[in-house]
This record gives sequence, structure tokens and C-alpha cells, in this order.
Amino acid sequence: MQAYLAYNTWVTHAAMNPKDPNVEELANLASGAAYSDALKNLNSSIVWKGVPATPRVRVTSVQFSDTVVSLTDCAAPGSLLPYYVATGKAVPLQANSVPPPYATTVQVVNVKGHWSVTKADTDRGHTCTA
Repeated sequence: MQAYLAYNTWVTHAAMNPKDPNVEELANLASGAAYSDALKNLNSSIVWKGVPATPRVRVTSVQFSDTVVSLTDCAAPGSLLPYYVATGKAVPLQANSVPPPYATTVQVVNVKGHWSVTKADTDRGHTCTA
């Protein structure tokens, strides 16, 4: 769980400070799709401001002799909103069909004693409950 929380903190910090993401730190926290997705979502022309969501994480399964753990995060919504760096104006948002919170399904893998987030997918089509 700690590996995911550290990854989540990195993603949030990078969104709030897009000009200075610590990519080396991300490499220690994530691999595979989670690593690629975190980098793909970086955008130095947009900065997120406000209060981040509060994680509410639970373990949903443990597999392969405690080396693969699945988690679900039904984070309590925060107030983060995107703004254009150049103008300071708010970025128009698309309306979602359902209100938050949204469940993030996470897979964390232990390789040679090191936990790494390999997948983190958020389903914005359904409201979750903690």
C-alpha cells in the first residue's frame, strides 16, 4: 500500500509542479503502464491547483506468494482544478456522467524486494464508495 501512496503523491506533486517532475523518483515507484501513464499525463502548460484527493485504499487481493497485490482507491475528492500556466485561466472541464469519487484499481508488484506500481486505472464511469 505504501508503494501506491508514494506513487500517488508523486503524480499529484508532478501535476501541481509540472516544470520540475522528478522522473528518477518515478522510476523507483512505478514500472510498466503506471510509469508510462504518469509520464504521458505530464503537461508543462497546465498546472493543477487546490487540495488533492484523499486516498482511501484497501487491499483487494494478494497473489503469487505475496508478490502481486491488487488495491482499490476510492479517494475522497479534493478541489484540484487545471489552469493554463501561460494565462492563469481555468482549463474548461468536460462534465462526467456520474459524480466522484471514482475507483482507481491498482496493481503493485514485488520484484527482488522492491515494490513497484505497475497499473493504476481510474474508472470515471461509476461512482465508488469507500
